[in-house]
Amino acid sequence: MGHPDALLECVTLLADREIPARAGAIRAIADSGRPEGALLLRLKALLGDREVEVTGECFGALLSLDPAGSVEFVAKFLNSGVDGMCEQAALALGESRLPSAFEVLREAWERGGPAEQRRTLLVAIAMLRIDEALEFLLSRLADESGPVAADALAGLAFYARDEAVLTRVEGIIQQRGDGALKAVFAREFGRA
Repeated sequence: MGHPDALLECVTLLADREIPARAGAIRAIADSGRPEGALLLRLKALLGDREVEVTGECFGALLSLDPAGSVEFVAKFLNSGVDGMCEQAALALGESRLPSAFEVLREAWERGGPAEQRRTLLVAIAMLRIDEALEFLLSRLADESGPVAADALAGLAFYARDEAVLTRVEGIIQQRGDGALKAVFAREFGRA
């Protein structure tokens, strides 16, 4: 990637017929660390791809290459009407573990939408592994209706090895006394 013409080769690969070639080019651009790579990745994301996962690779690569400049850009795709695009953007934001991603994910969740999309947003929030995300998920578990609380519980499974979180989750589950939530807890946390 240190070669001066490396990005030229990557541009060609971005239009390749094979999915692994396009995804590999995206990862190579991010790994180059070159600021002009962000421009290529933004263009590819805006143009889209036949496979939504390839666009998801662009999101992750942008957040890696230019974290500060890419959160708001990727967040715009949380409103996409393209099947799977919101989920790809949410998961890339969650994987970034950037504290600035929390607000855009929380706002997207609060706007509402299909249940599956909102579930993915809660998982993405959990993936951030920051205090604000944890508190948000715990409050959803404590205060929301059954399906939303179950989705929050699934997100909280990312913290299953953290004894302090586990204790708080168990306390909320016991306080609610909801058998369905107890079953989700047993499944997601591997508890009997």
